[in-house]
Amino acid sequence: MAKKKNTKRRAESAPRSSAPMDDPLGEFAGITMPEKDERPDDEAPRDEVVLEVEEDRARLLLQGVLYLLLAFFGLFLVAGGIGATQISQNMAYMILLLIGLPLAWFASKAMGRRLSKFFSRTNVIDFCRHGVVIYEGSDPKKALSVSYKDIKNYKVVRHGKSLRLLLGGAWVTHPSGLYFVDINRPFMESTLDSVEADVRRIMRENRVNERK
Repeated sequence: MAKKKNTKRRAESAPRSSAPMDDPLGEFAGITMPEKDERPDDEAPRDEVVLEVEEDRARLLLQGVLYLLLAFFGLFLVAGGIGATQISQNMAYMILLLIGLPLAWFASKAMGRRLSKFFSRTNVIDFCRHGVVIYEGSDPKKALSVSYKDIKNYKVVRHGKSLRLLLGGAWVTHPSGLYFVDINRPFMESTLDSVEADVRRIMRENRVNERK
């Protein structure tokens, strides 16, 4: 659910850490938890959040569980391919290994991304007083911060049970020139109208042009 906030909240972009993860299982599955904030207490306050667009946590949990089952199925194919090959001496069964291994890998990574955001309660995007903070992953320190003056234009597209927010500007690296923010809420569809209205209002107040 999107909610307006009257209190100040800190949110900024920080460089990605190159340090290795301490948990090898978490690294394989792609599950990461935000690091403890060790910034000094005398640091200047950052931008005030006026609107938080939260993730549909039911969707994240359901998709995470489904990808977990898919990863187990991939591992089952790997084990079955190895066992069948050893028993029958038929190398044709190795195709199960070739299918199961990448299936388990990609399913575990997809599961990790969703469950990481579920447990960390990371938002989709925050609209602040002077810009937006886009959470590409589960770690708020790796969020993308963009000021309103750097957003050339925007467009909000309603598609089924989701909102597609398209942002344009010189900071966008995609060949289309647009940055895509997916607000996917299959279990919170009733909140999309208010979110869309708030997004348009904030963009209008900050003089960001809407694409036609």
